[in-house]
Amino acid sequence: MDRNELEAVLRREWADTIEDKGGHCPICDRWGKINIIKIRGVMIKQLHWIYKEGGGDWLHIPSQKPKFGINAYAFTSFKHWGMVEQKEVIKLTKEERAQGMTQDKRTSGIWRVTPIGYDFLFNGLQVPKAVFTYNDVRVGQSDDSVTARECAFEKFNYDEMMGTTFNGDYDGLNYD
Repeated sequence: MDRNELEAVLRREWADTIEDKGGHCPICDRWGKINIIKIRGVMIKQLHWIYKEGGGDWLHIPSQKPKFGINAYAFTSFKHWGMVEQKEVIKLTKEERAQGMTQDKRTSGIWRVTPIGYDFLFNGLQVPKAVFTYNDVRVGQSDDSVTARECAFEKFNYDEMMGTTFNGDYDGLNYD
């Protein structure tokens, strides 16, 4: 078996592993699993607060967050639906790093609701009920769609999340 054939076998086996219960990569030992993210009520509540507080503009969440649970940052999952976006942190140049400068922050903490998020909240836009992610990148979505109103009271269920496995079709890791 040549290198390309061996690599194809390993990729198929890795895809099988992460689509099931997950596992450690035999090369780098990182844990990998296809994650299923469903829209829940707390996410909608946070998205609504961000829009109302920011009026559609950028909002620095760490300094303006309310007490009702935005510490969990569940709303950040809406990035996989294109409903929120985070302002980029300006990265240091090679010259700045060579001069010994260090990056203070990994992320800006500044978010805003996108037009898609607005339409989901206020205009009844239907979106996939769940998205499938791998390494924080969306690789698929559920066939079922929902509106904000339909899932506003959906509770988070840890046991359900941990017990689910991905068993659908997606394009992200097709190695054939």
